[in-house]
Amino acid sequence: MDATKRCPFCAEQIPEDSVRCPFCQTDLSAVPSDAPLPPAPVPTQRAVGDGALQFSHSGSRYLLGYGPTFFGIWDRQAPGAPIQTFPRTDEGWRDAWLTYRQIEQTFVPVSVGPGERGSGTVGAGAVGGPGGAREERPVRRVSGWWWVLPIVFALLGGVIAYFGVRDRDGRKARAMLLTGIALSVVNVLLFLSSSSPR
Repeated sequence: MDATKRCPFCAEQIPEDSVRCPFCQTDLSAVPSDAPLPPAPVPTQRAVGDGALQFSHSGSRYLLGYGPTFFGIWDRQAPGAPIQTFPRTDEGWRDAWLTYRQIEQTFVPVSVGPGERGSGTVGAGAVGGPGGAREERPVRRVSGWWWVLPIVFALLGGVIAYFGVRDRDGRKARAMLLTGIALSVVNVLLFLSSSSPR
């Protein structure tokens, strides 16, 4: 194996008896042998989630989170900065959330920042902090069969459906409860109108 040395200009490994660097073409005969060598280049490795302070949702391909002044969506297959950013405002969070839901079908809420930094409490989907974005629960798919309860059993079914669905989709849970209440009121009105004397 031939002896090598590092070029003092480009830090490449070259044969020890080289007079001219084959990489940077520098004349090495004019360089004193005791000249300090430049530091070896440090390989830069880009990680997924660069710039993120914390993630709120993790999907099979995309991550949703936020940085100091923005909400962002990161692609697991493209390490580095977010592929899309949104202002750190209520409207920005809404736009980020809607965009994320369009491109990522399978996701779960997360509660720590990238690389396990910090002790965030984003588990419920909150991404508050500077910018004042409101807290919002993550939405998961809810079976359509839950609607049978408020439709068939009115108020009682609405209450049962509400407690069964609220952790998956708060908006649908409230809609089911209101449906149960509305159908109960309709039933009572129908009963009163049919039993009143003519």
